[in-house]
Amino acid sequence: MSDDPETDLLVVNPLPWRRTQSGPVPRHVVRPRGVAADPTAARHFQDRDRSRSTPAAFDNGDESAVFGTDGYWLPPTELPGFGYAVVSAEELLTLDDRSFDDRAVVEVGDYRVTFDRDRGGVASWYDVAQDREWINRSDENQFAGVVHERVAADDRDQPRQLLYRYDDDVDRRLVATGAFEPYDGFQSDWPARRERPTDVLDHGVAALPNGYEIRQRLAMPSFPSPVSLRMVLDESGASMVVEAAWEMGLETAPESTYVTFPFALSDPTPYVDVGGQAMRPGRDQLSGTCHDSYTAQRWAALEGDGRSVTVGCPINPLWQFGDFSFAAGRSTGEIDRALMLGWVTSNYWDTNFRARQPGLVRARYHVHLRDDPFEEAEAHRVGLAAEHPEPLVQTAGETGGSPRPDVDRTAAIFLDLPEPPVLVHHVRPEDAAPIGSQRRRGDGTADRIAVVLRNASDAPRRATIGPGVLSVDVVDAAAGAATEPPSDADAAPIGAEMSDDEVEVALGARELRTVLLRCSSRSNR
Repeated sequence: MSDDPETDLLVVNPLPWRRTQSGPVPRHVVRPRGVAADPTAARHFQDRDRSRSTPAAFDNGDESAVFGTDGYWLPPTELPGFGYAVVSAEELLTLDDRSFDDRAVVEVGDYRVTFDRDRGGVASWYDVAQDREWINRSDENQFAGVVHERVAADDRDQPRQLLYRYDDDVDRRLVATGAFEPYDGFQSDWPARRERPTDVLDHGVAALPNGYEIRQRLAMPSFPSPVSLRMVLDESGASMVVEAAWEMGLETAPESTYVTFPFALSDPTPYVDVGGQAMRPGRDQLSGTCHDSYTAQRWAALEGDGRSVTVGCPINPLWQFGDFSFAAGRSTGEIDRALMLGWVTSNYWDTNFRARQPGLVRARYHVHLRDDPFEEAEAHRVGLAAEHPEPLVQTAGETGGSPRPDVDRTAAIFLDLPEPPVLVHHVRPEDAAPIGSQRRRGDGTADRIAVVLRNASDAPRRATIGPGVLSVDVVDAAAGAATEPPSDADAAPIGAEMSDDEVEVALGARELRTVLLRCSSRSNR
């Protein structure tokens, strides 16, 4: 900490493992409005940085539009798991001297990445150390490319009937016989027209304290606006964040949009995060369920050639694998092509939903390469980290004008939480009652915290919750993610016990359990 606590910042890591983070810090955090002694001051702007949350700002090439006229950047900072580090505002960077150039190749870590100056996206992601290419360069789809898919039926009054057709005789037979018969009206041979960017309007590469940022503007004649593409390579070269943004118009004809990721993996096996579990399409599905597309909780992955790639998808959960497969009627999850399609938008439905989808569309994917076979625990790390890609920063001066005793240190953890394969779904005060709850705030349970754990493995585990800034004492435990955590302090804990100031929780394979803890500050101990 510096000599002036008012300039100190708390950088918080909400995830249970140690991380090194670097990224933008809103200027309202560094120079908050109001005064520290007034908790009602206009500090709600601290997490609002309009230019940072508007990807369309990539278009104009103006640094102030993306980083703010006086924004800041946190240099690479090591953060303890589920804890914080204290950083002086004087340590922040301003990136005033940052500039973009038009190079097409970036070498970082063991990787050489080549960007396509003609079609956009990434042309090659080459592992120099292993002498291997990660991208399928012969695929018609670009890596980090955008595809606009439409039904090729401009002259048809009801083009959606080419996607799905309902036979009225089904209803008549149901009335006549009283027996329902399975019916699949999807048309697997529907005619598709797919368009891709035709030109790269702008291309720029700039160095960051923790890697490189690449921006492109792509001409897309079928969109009302160009596509804004932003890619961030980390300093290892094995991870890339892909962000895309474009405007959709008032079109009501059936259309879908995708961000494409063709990988150079043979005999690929896909995986999808379904509720905190790695599901293998086809193998782990019920008979008769959909194999054409999948909804992921936090990530999707491919494995092949003893290698694997995991893609975190914090805001775009829909995926297709192997090929464009809407209405394909697949009977298996097996694929022969390592193509991941992030399915961003669609209006293929024939219901009373509004058909047009005007306005800004955003997509963000976090791609992580791995020279080892797929590992579920690691995939969960990727997915969770993708939900917290930028530093979580708060001024240390609130409230009262001086730091509280329990944060007056260089770094600390709040609680020592288990790491994957045990997932921490929630850590919340017991009195933070959910909607519909009968419990009211202020009922004397404010010192209790509910921790929801899931064992994301096929073997029993013992998870440990240890003290940090907060001491812990187990109150109760119950199976499942209880919306009303167990609160009877006299009840015998189920599957949880105290051992040397730590809480040990027994978790069966794939089990979900809620643990209720009584917590108190350890700052004066």
